[in-house]
Amino acid sequence: MSERDIVKPAFEMRQVSKVYPGTVAVDKVDFEVFPGEVHALIGENGAGKTTLMSMISGSFDDYTGDIFVNGNKVSLRSPAQAKKNGIEMIYQELSLALPISVAENVLVGRLPKKGFFIDKVKMVSETHDNLEKVQLEYIDPMIHIEDISQHEAQLVEIAKALGNNPSILVMDEPTSALSREEVERLFEIIDGLRKMGLAIVYISHHLPEIFKIADRVTVLRDGHRIDTKKINDVTQEELIQMMVGESVTEFYRHENFSGEKVRLKVENLTRYGFFHDVSFQAFEGEILGIGGLSGAGRSELARVLVALDKRDEGRILLDGKEIKSRNMAQALDEGFAYLSENRKTEGLATKLSIQDNILSALVPRLSKNGIYDKEKGDPVLMRLIEELSIYPPDPN
Repeated sequence: MSERDIVKPAFEMRQVSKVYPGTVAVDKVDFEVFPGEVHALIGENGAGKTTLMSMISGSFDDYTGDIFVNGNKVSLRSPAQAKKNGIEMIYQELSLALPISVAENVLVGRLPKKGFFIDKVKMVSETHDNLEKVQLEYIDPMIHIEDISQHEAQLVEIAKALGNNPSILVMDEPTSALSREEVERLFEIIDGLRKMGLAIVYISHHLPEIFKIADRVTVLRDGHRIDTKKINDVTQEELIQMMVGESVTEFYRHENFSGEKVRLKVENLTRYGFFHDVSFQAFEGEILGIGGLSGAGRSELARVLVALDKRDEGRILLDGKEIKSRNMAQALDEGFAYLSENRKTEGLATKLSIQDNILSALVPRLSKNGIYDKEKGDPVLMRLIEELSIYPPDPN
């Protein structure tokens, strides 16, 4: 009998399910994580990772199945119940308040008081203790969040969670905005938390990270748990096959592009201070990748291509025709499209419906005499929902 057979899981889900109108998002899933373990949760978009994470954090009051913390059956039907049971979440999109200090963020809801007033000396001391756990002892607790880097903000988010003395920590895509060096530093911190006995659920799309930091990995696909493996007993190719439901060779197979017709040509494109003299061409049927470290100018290049930012020098040609778009609306008319890396603040209007977001760039084409034509829009909406495998309970 192994040590793991004796130790109780810090957190366990048995046959849990979550149903939205018309969609089973999570279907009878079993999941567990032990003290001192990093258990990775992976799957394609729409696999059920976010829903399962939301169940762990107490975001739903209508899930079915059983949840256990340290062997005791619990009800996690609100975030307060999750916190009470020692569960803390680190979301991909940080929940820090920018205009206030690091200390006020780390100790939010539990600021130390002296009589009717905040005890600033104790506030600074407690914040420093929590920052030390994530190697941010050099940060001034009274500095505003907006004055620190993205990487430091990510670590402040972790310090904030650790301040509540959790036994279970769930991390959702924690490296999405970090450079390679910052990722390595984060892994050192996670390894330290593991040695402290925390049970860590690590959600990521980056398989190399999984093999570097995780002890076990669970794969979700279409709301079902496909398998759970020790990280040393599985290969990257096997994980991909479990995620997509077909062999790696078949999944990555693509038709060879002709390599004959140049569709996009960029000559000496420059935006001062960001990138200089960039030239490339993309052929018909080709996927051209542009890589680089954080700050290399990748996003800035994309923004210039679609006229979100102004170019200082250079030419852009599409099918031999020079493009001189002055704004993104003109770039769209020329045939360009843009997917922002920050979908929440730049890509989506979160207070509008799924339908309004999907069709927002197409309204002029779907209008008659300046008035939106619903008969034209509805078929386009349903076609795009089906092609992109979106499963909304109601597009409106």
